[in-house]
Amino acid sequence: MHLKGIRTNPFYFLLCLSFLSIGFWGCASTQHQTAPSAKLPATISHQAANTPAREAQVSPGNQATEAGEALEKPMLPTKEKERITVTLPSKQTMGNEGSQTASKAKQWKKYCPESKKKGVRQEKPLFDIPIVMNPLVENFIHYYQTTGRKQFSIWLARSERYVPMMRKVLKAHGLPTDLVYLAMIESGFNPRAYSDRHASGPWQFIPGTGRKYGLRVNYWIDERRDPEKSTVAAARYLKDLYDQFDSWHLAAAAYNCGEGKLSRAIKRYKTEDYWQLIRHHYLKRETRMYVPQMIAAALIAKEPEKYGFTNIQYQDPLKFEKAVVPGGVPLREIARACHCREQTLRTLNPELIRLCTPPYLKHFVIKIPEGTKQILAMNMHMLCPIVKATPNGWVRTHVVRRGDTLYELSLKYHVRVSGLRYLNHIRGNLLHIGQRLLIPVGGVHHRTYAKKHRKRVREAKLQRKRSRSGNSHASHHVKRGYREIVYVVRKGDNLWSIARSFNIHVQDICRLNPHLTRSTLLRPKDRLKLRVPLARLSRLTS
Repeated sequence: MHLKGIRTNPFYFLLCLSFLSIGFWGCASTQHQTAPSAKLPATISHQAANTPAREAQVSPGNQATEAGEALEKPMLPTKEKERITVTLPSKQTMGNEGSQTASKAKQWKKYCPESKKKGVRQEKPLFDIPIVMNPLVENFIHYYQTTGRKQFSIWLARSERYVPMMRKVLKAHGLPTDLVYLAMIESGFNPRAYSDRHASGPWQFIPGTGRKYGLRVNYWIDERRDPEKSTVAAARYLKDLYDQFDSWHLAAAAYNCGEGKLSRAIKRYKTEDYWQLIRHHYLKRETRMYVPQMIAAALIAKEPEKYGFTNIQYQDPLKFEKAVVPGGVPLREIARACHCREQTLRTLNPELIRLCTPPYLKHFVIKIPEGTKQILAMNMHMLCPIVKATPNGWVRTHVVRRGDTLYELSLKYHVRVSGLRYLNHIRGNLLHIGQRLLIPVGGVHHRTYAKKHRKRVREAKLQRKRSRSGNSHASHHVKRGYREIVYVVRKGDNLWSIARSFNIHVQDICRLNPHLTRSTLLRPKDRLKLRVPLARLSRLTS
């Protein structure tokens, strides 16, 4: 009963609660007053052990000082402690950051390596065009190191012959000199490179673009093959492209596909970033891979030993002088006057297509080996033009030797046999030793010859048109004793029997009826066109 009253009486409940609170306060005050100072370093070390890795650790030599300061200063809340704590990088954190820095340095060293010696830092190769490293560039580097290694070695060996001159030209026009590697991927520095799109020369100009930038392209000369003149034209073209797109990556892409195509791509995808444009398939794959290929070629060419291209036998730079010679003189005569080989002049003057100076020019500036200009000046009287202008066009002479035929001469001079016969009034094929023949170098342009040729072409077209047409009036066509008739095939007829009855050949029947062959089976009531002699036709009708 008594316990039940205590639980139900609120006075007793408040009394018990007050006794409990007084006892708790006394215990707390006693514990605070009797806390030993010897336990303070242990508390600090425990806190330091629980701090993050970046917080400062308490050294054994400073434990007493830290303990004294802790006794003088009041204890602060936990958040305030964390706020005023000075955090320094720990050894573990410094090791992580060092490893990250080392990995970045190692990654950069993969493409722009430092010196292998410790403590020696070698400067990275400098580029004046933007270099971007991505998987596309890495793929081309790997390709040139493996599959295309042989071809790229040839390009490297040939580069020293033309790169110094090209760099001077590009620098004179205010362009980055590393654009020479655009010519490397275009032609491999081959002046006689020719593509299926009729692009020629080391910079691969098409005829229209070449003429636009001042290069002469005709029957006699193709200045797209001239390394110096084509580099000047390429510098002007690249400068115009950069002024239009304000980016060397876009300018290089436009050099490949044309400025119109690239402008449409930029307008379609609304971006001027080359690496964003190549994500789409509007541009051809050749254009999308063009800039990565150029960057890969530049990286390898700047440091060939790093990528495994060693023992490259570089060709010597071209050393030449310029001299003025008459037009219409073959290179063989100029080489004889210079006391040099004809092949040397061909190498120095790849723009001369016919191995002869243009005859329509009174004077022509030709490149000759260095140190031979005075020899050529002394032997200038030996240079006589053999290609001259006549009413029949540009011609040269040939003295017939033993074994010469019209067919062989046509192959040698790249002319037609009919042109040789017409110029030299030859009816057959007989030639005499010592006979002088006129060779139509630039083609025969005589009015009579051209008139006959046009008449022959007109008659051939008219004949083909008549053979294809199935008009009824063709059955009564009369020409040179023949008449064209329409024959209706009967049962048992074949081509041989029909040809025998009309005294004609099976080949003539097939020629007039293109749908027939010698093995074609005829069916009754088929209609055939025949050209029958009038004499035979009169016998059959009589």
